[in-house]
Amino acid sequence: MNILLALACAALLHTAEAAPLRPHSSAYGRSLSDWASVWTQWVMAIDSDRNPSTDRTGEFAREGQSGCGF
Repeated sequence: MNILLALACAALLHTAEAAPLRPHSSAYGRSLSDWASVWTQWVMAIDSDRNPSTDRTGEFAREGQSGCGF
């Protein structure tokens, strides 16, 4: 899951070379465990009817996002 979060952030920045990160590495100034924590806080703060984690169309993919990440 942590690698997925790092790749999602890279995609948001339109990074040409997204690659999995090694354990205990960091991405954009945060450890992977920090990204997991931030993602959990972000996704839990969004109402279920607009939550990206249950969105099958991608309509709400950027809900509540700002900058690199969540």
